[in-house]
Amino acid sequence: FRTSIQALEETLAIMEIEAFDRAANLIYGARQRDFYGVGGSAQIARDVAHKFLRIGVRSSVYDDSHMMLMSAALLGSDDVAVGFSHSGNTVAVIEAIQLARRNGARTIAITNYNASPLAQHADVVLCSTAQGSPLMGENAAARIAQLNILDAIFVAVAQRDYKAAERGLAKTMSAVASKRKDKFL
Repeated sequence: FRTSIQALEETLAIMEIEAFDRAANLIYGARQRDFYGVGGSAQIARDVAHKFLRIGVRSSVYDDSHMMLMSAALLGSDDVAVGFSHSGNTVAVIEAIQLARRNGARTIAITNYNASPLAQHADVVLCSTAQGSPLMGENAAARIAQLNILDAIFVAVAQRDYKAAERGLAKTMSAVASKRKDKFL
């Protein structure tokens, strides 16, 4: 718990508000939002894509290197590609971000290392910071911090058009209401 708390506090302390706002604006204004990640980073991408879908902001998540490249090949200037990689060294994610950027898409990196290869190829970099523990490593604490960064991005995007977010949330909640047992409570 303390490692996660420390990671959250340190991440908040290094958060560049201008980069945060720019990322939220890019995601909000994009025609297409494609998220790239492998392993645990893909899980973070899926989590935020799920949240965005709930409010009607559509995005796609790719965790296969071929699919990432095919997605990146189809992106253009109205689109955004977001690369998730704790180390910032994941070749599949870096290659997809590079291709998306060459095709005119705006790019965002979510990483623990501001000087990583992934960060070097992104228009906007959002960094977590985590020291970790011998058993869990730094990736576990960074995942908590990155989930919080993306939760905050989600809220910022929703606030760009709160009424549309509310309408999307009402529609998606209604769509799955029959799948919940608590509807009878």
